[in-house]
Amino acid sequence: MEQTLFKNYTRKKILIADDEEINRQILASFLEDEYEILFAEDGEKTIEVLRNEGLSISLVLLDLLMPGINGVEVLKFRQKDAELAKVPFIVATSEKAMEIECLRLGAVDFIAKPYDAPEIIKARVKRIIELYESLHVIDSTIEDPISGLYTRNFFRLFVEKAVEGEEKEFDIIALRIGDFPFLKEIVGLNSLYQLVSNLGSFLKNWSEIHGGFASHDHDDLFFLFIEKQPSYEAFYADLEKELLSRRNGEKIHPKIGVYPHIGEGSAALWCDRALMCCRSITRDPRKKIAIYDENFHQTILTRERLIRDFDAAIKEKQFSIVYQPKYGIQEDTPTLNQAEALVRWNHPELGFISPGVFVPIFERNGLIQKLDAYVFKEVAKQIHEWKERGYRITVSVNLSRVDIYEPDLVDSLCSLMKENHLSTEDMHVEITESAYAEDTITLKEVVSSLREKGFQIEVDDFGSGYSSLNAIADLPFDVLKLDMAFIRSMDKGQKNKDVIALVMDLAKKIGIKVVAEGVETKEQCDFLKSLGCDYVQGYYFSKPLSPKEMEALLEKEQKK
Repeated sequence: MEQTLFKNYTRKKILIADDEEINRQILASFLEDEYEILFAEDGEKTIEVLRNEGLSISLVLLDLLMPGINGVEVLKFRQKDAELAKVPFIVATSEKAMEIECLRLGAVDFIAKPYDAPEIIKARVKRIIELYESLHVIDSTIEDPISGLYTRNFFRLFVEKAVEGEEKEFDIIALRIGDFPFLKEIVGLNSLYQLVSNLGSFLKNWSEIHGGFASHDHDDLFFLFIEKQPSYEAFYADLEKELLSRRNGEKIHPKIGVYPHIGEGSAALWCDRALMCCRSITRDPRKKIAIYDENFHQTILTRERLIRDFDAAIKEKQFSIVYQPKYGIQEDTPTLNQAEALVRWNHPELGFISPGVFVPIFERNGLIQKLDAYVFKEVAKQIHEWKERGYRITVSVNLSRVDIYEPDLVDSLCSLMKENHLSTEDMHVEITESAYAEDTITLKEVVSSLREKGFQIEVDDFGSGYSSLNAIADLPFDVLKLDMAFIRSMDKGQKNKDVIALVMDLAKKIGIKVVAEGVETKEQCDFLKSLGCDYVQGYYFSKPLSPKEMEALLEKEQKK
């Protein structure tokens, strides 16, 4: 007896509202083994049960065609009550025309009469209840209070329902207005809320005109579900005009990603793919819209494949280290006593994969930390072996911007040096110039800690981004590496050479060494030497070499 009471108490409640007793009993027979069943034979009784039971009801199965107060009126009543609006309703109807109206009134799913598919009904009931509980939809509302658009979870539910059985083609649009944190600081929170509210009205109107609806996902991210359009240029122009009018002439550059031809999959997948397109748009103001196509799809598949294969690649040592020699050029004879470590991936099925492909992917998802740790470990072992054989070499290894936030970074590098009987003179740490621009305070703290332990810091790729001569004097580092694009520019005219000379002069005055990357000709090398450049690397002296090739070169160069 106690077990029965306990079972009934813990089971979720479902309210079946149908004016025909046979229908109520059929539905109850499907569900009574798993749920506690409540009944209502008409709209009045349904509202009474809802008032009495409230949020203790996990789901309502609602027939639309009931005498007196019908199912539509019940949905309207529910929508006006903030608490009851949190209870999911599945509507029983055989009229397709009523489905959109019911969706607008808050229904989340439909079942068709006659009730002859118990497994489907049970699965839908279970899915809706789990969705409301696991995703905490029960704590939200259908519409975002600021924008007036659907919230994320309801938007996705409605999208999946809207495409069922439809022959029309639909697209999902991901929209970001961009610079949200910046706008928040500049215009203030209230003005930003007003901007989102106005934009919500615009998107709601535009999407309804084009046979769909819109969602405010969060912050500056919006999604639209609409009938397929031949082009989105006109929409973008209208959107820019709307944003311009709301910002008193201040330009805002939104980004649009489109996932077309919705087919197999889920609304979450479609939204993710539209967002991927949106994120692929750079800050280039000429690029406004990205559309998911076969090429983009292949790029995504490749990315997912590389992420999936990463752990095996580490375990099987598919990642190899090559060494780009650096030659000191201020002596009469160029000398080899430094190198840069570069990682390569020889995939067993995909073949050679460029670092320009896999490094950005791993930077975005955090795997780069594991890869960097692998590279540092392999390089440290290799330097130790070379030292044991009597070769003098300092190797610089790139440190990802993600690694900067690792709290044990400094201690880990020091332990690695100790384990391999190395000093900090044996290994330099390279940090890309762009990392300095992202979080200067944190980077300065980490770099200062590394320098206190004796590590020399090299700023890599200087000249590849928004370089600042002031940064050379302001940031703590020991070696400046001129990007190869900087070097190639010297062939374009005297002005470019003057800029390089200016950087070299400043570096000498503040006591830092300079390495030039990508040196390919004797003319480039001679010019850099005349300016006082300390080291050069590039194909003029050597391509990147395997450990065995590098050892052979050390044998040749250091035993002359």
